[in-house]
Amino acid sequence: MPSRHVYLPADFWGVAFTTKGSALPKIMLRSIVFTAPAILAVLVRRDGYLGDGLGPTEEDSLTRLTLPEVPGRLITPFALLVALLTSYRLNHAHGKWEVANGSVMVIQETSRLLISRLCAIFPATALNKERLLRFRRLMVLACVSIYKHVHSDKDFDLELQRNLVTREELALFSRTSTISCEEGHHKSDKFPTKNRPALIFFWLHKELHSVFEAHNCAMTPVRVMLDQDLERLSSTFEKIELLNLTVLPVAYAQLTRLVCLAFLVLLPFAAHQTLEWKVLPLAFVSNVIYFTVDLCASEMEAPFGDDDMDVDMPKMIRRMDKYTASLLSAYTDGPVENYNLYPESRSTDETHHKTHKFASMQNVYQLERRRRQGGLVPFLSRRN
Repeated sequence: MPSRHVYLPADFWGVAFTTKGSALPKIMLRSIVFTAPAILAVLVRRDGYLGDGLGPTEEDSLTRLTLPEVPGRLITPFALLVALLTSYRLNHAHGKWEVANGSVMVIQETSRLLISRLCAIFPATALNKERLLRFRRLMVLACVSIYKHVHSDKDFDLELQRNLVTREELALFSRTSTISCEEGHHKSDKFPTKNRPALIFFWLHKELHSVFEAHNCAMTPVRVMLDQDLERLSSTFEKIELLNLTVLPVAYAQLTRLVCLAFLVLLPFAAHQTLEWKVLPLAFVSNVIYFTVDLCASEMEAPFGDDDMDVDMPKMIRRMDKYTASLLSAYTDGPVENYNLYPESRSTDETHHKTHKFASMQNVYQLERRRRQGGLVPFLSRRN
């Protein structure tokens, strides 16, 4: 799992010139390669043959290639179109990233609320403790299955070793669940791998009903309240699924790239007469800006990947696992085992000592407070 980075917003220069988590190293090569049009424009510059500025002689014009400057009235529409298309794409991608981040936060919020309410409603008897522990296990399993579904991971061996899923439940994944009704065809299919979270949420609904049914209060308003909480958690799967499948139409994505590439090609030829060789840094800076914007939009458009810009879903699931276990420990009056999900993100080692992270688990407000107090805080810290 990649590390995430937290930066200090007040550190303008540190953030502007950082390389940790930056898109610049990823786009530098293509930015350099795409200065070829600018180099060509300099080589064929009309007044580049004589030092007196009088232009090429008649003999030079017959033996050497000359190229007129692209008029500004042609490059201006491209610049406006690039600005409109790029700003819309970046805004759409950022909006999608924000929705994805909010959806992941719902997992932590709703799971904590479900456990808190169940612990507050039912007395801490031995049977109730067993029921709530089983409910929590299924709830954690449902959230893990969402993450696995997003990453097309069908392997539950590690979850089986940690007792997060049982062999009987795994057998239901591979059991025949549907048969074709067409005559002459007897095709049978297992439970769809893309719908496994829905099956686990079905078990979770049944478990919630059994908890209330055991106390003869299955039809009470409190049960409806808990059902709404569980429904909110379940609908997060559908929202994440929609975000994962929804991308801009390929025709629009192609248009944005072709228009921007045309602009980057024409730009040097629109300024090579005036700027001469200085058109090279202009083209390079333009390439860096466009390719950086394009990379940021591309990564935010797929917010559930493994890049630095992606939503840190594993960390939220790990927090949810530990938070709900801690709430149940207050209910059971004893420690409750967590499933140690995604342990590479933990902040303590096997001996329960803090690992050296240097403010990695602090938010921006804590970093700013330490900066004002004179603490030695880096402008960018790693968050695992």
